[in-house]
Amino acid sequence: MGSLLARTRLADSKVIARNATGYTDSMDFSKCAGDASVFFVGSLGTSTISQQCSYDNTNWYDPIAAAGTALGAVCTALAASTVYISYTPVLAPYVRFKVIETNVAILTYSLTLIFREET
Repeated sequence: MGSLLARTRLADSKVIARNATGYTDSMDFSKCAGDASVFFVGSLGTSTISQQCSYDNTNWYDPIAAAGTALGAVCTALAASTVYISYTPVLAPYVRFKVIETNVAILTYSLTLIFREET
């Protein structure tokens, strides 16, 4: 079994109002081999980004550890910019990203998930 570098655009010029929450599209994450990065392009606004998990691609959860601490954080208090963010993904059958605009300005963003995929 090998692996390859895969990428999927989950948001393309989505808009989130000031002090609001938005969500990317979802994707099947069952082939993820455990490494992931997010390529994020944001204009105006400040954002907090986290991964959400789903078993059925319908019901979504903010992942937690057994002790109840939050997992899935990608970045907090990110000012408008273009960044490549490496993070520790939470393995799940389906994933999407929650993007929160932290009360600065209307946020327009695009997000691409890059991950190592088992082949």
